[in-house]
Amino acid sequence: MKSNNGRYIGTQRVLVIDNRTIMGAGVETLLSNRINLQVIGTTPKDEADLVRNVWQFSPDVIILSHQSQITNPVRLLSLLNNYRSFRLIVVSEDDNTMEIYEKRQVTASHHSDLATAVQWN
Repeated sequence: MKSNNGRYIGTQRVLVIDNRTIMGAGVETLLSNRINLQVIGTTPKDEADLVRNVWQFSPDVIILSHQSQITNPVRLLSLLNNYRSFRLIVVSEDDNTMEIYEKRQVTASHHSDLATAVQWN
C-alpha cells in the first residue's frame, strides 16, 4: 500500500552516493535485495548537485563513502541543516568501518526529556 508521498508504507528510501564506484555499486546491489528498502543510486557532479538529489529523492538514509571526492560528512550535515530527519552512514573501505550520524528533531515538553535524549541508544 502506498502513502500520500508515493512510498510504500514501512519502506525506507536509501540514497547511495557515488554509485558508479565499486563500493557504491556493491552497496546498491546488496541493499536492493531488501524488500523494505527503496534504493536509489546517484553520482552527483558536485556538492550542489548532491544537495539537489537529496531534496529530489527525499531519502531516509544517505550512504556515502569515506573516500568520496564530492563532500565529507561534516560538510554534508552542514549543507543539509534544514533537511528533515535522516541518517547518514559513512562507509570506509580501508578498515571496514561505518560512521553513523542521525539527525532527529524531538519535542521536549519536560526537563527530563533532555536526560532521556542523552541516554538514548
